[in-house]
Amino acid sequence: MTTEIQIYSALLQDIKARIHCGQLKVAHSISTELTEMDWDIGSMIHERQQKEGWGAGIIPMISK
Repeated sequence: MTTEIQIYSALLQDIKARIHCGQLKVAHSISTELTEMDWDIGSMIHERQQKEGWGAGIIPMISK
């Protein structure tokens, strides 16, 4: 009986490790995507400010 418990204990530990690894990969992917999205949005706003000039009220218009 003890051997059976040890076998399933090892399996459970492997499953937990795999879940944790998957969670870390997902968190990293989300973080990467959010950083890229923020960079793209900043670039879009910057381009518009370059075209319309500083003080054109781009941020207030977007926030409305």
